[in-house]
Amino acid sequence: MAEEYVSAPQSNCAMLVVDVDDFKRINDTCGHFIGDRIIKELGGILEEAVEDIGYAGRMGGDEFSVCICGADCCEKAIAFCMRIKDATKGGVEGVTY
Repeated sequence: MAEEYVSAPQSNCAMLVVDVDDFKRINDTCGHFIGDRIIKELGGILEEAVEDIGYAGRMGGDEFSVCICGADCCEKAIAFCMRIKDATKGGVEGVTY
């Protein structure tokens, strides 16, 4: 799939950056074990939400990048953001800070 987008002339892509709000406070309050759990859970949520419309990866710390490609990438990016918002609305089960 990546080669299709790289070699396609005039391909459109939307680039998103996702991070965890107050992540330092989460690590300081709940510990790094919980912080790692949150990062892993968010990575799984992003991977599932991006499905076959693009790519998601961790840049470092609490930051992830998402690249959504195709002629309708803006509409797909908006739908992706709504899925992420819904999926993370309740936080991580068992974690309060």
